[in-house]
Amino acid sequence: MSIIFLSFFCFLVDIKSIYANTSTLDGIATNTYTTDAYGYDWSSNGTKAYGISGIYNLASTYRAIIKWDSVSQSPYFTYTDASGISHTVWFENAQSLNYKLDLVNSYNLSGIAIWRLGLENADYWTNIKMKFNR
Repeated sequence: MSIIFLSFFCFLVDIKSIYANTSTLDGIATNTYTTDAYGYDWSSNGTKAYGISGIYNLASTYRAIIKWDSVSQSPYFTYTDASGISHTVWFENAQSLNYKLDLVNSYNLSGIAIWRLGLENADYWTNIKMKFNR
């Protein structure tokens, strides 16, 4: 199992059907799953990226309740800032990473790629070591 670090962000798609039905995507080998170690704060004023710690600080600052999206297997929350602007924040965490790592193992992929190292927390590495201990 290898861990490859790439410099791009990969949005979650229906990964189960992709890996179940094909071994390539437009000529690109799909033997590695790409994930991220940060989140996006979306609002009408634009988008801002935060590391995992920054995401949790943001949720705490605005007393946001972190919810779970069962389709993407990812956490998210909403809040309204001091200017009255609504925000929606989507991110990866240890729980969502576990789901993706299970897919890597289920489809016998070569490993994972993580975009933007340094924004993850220790839970990422604990889960990677646990799930890839073959």
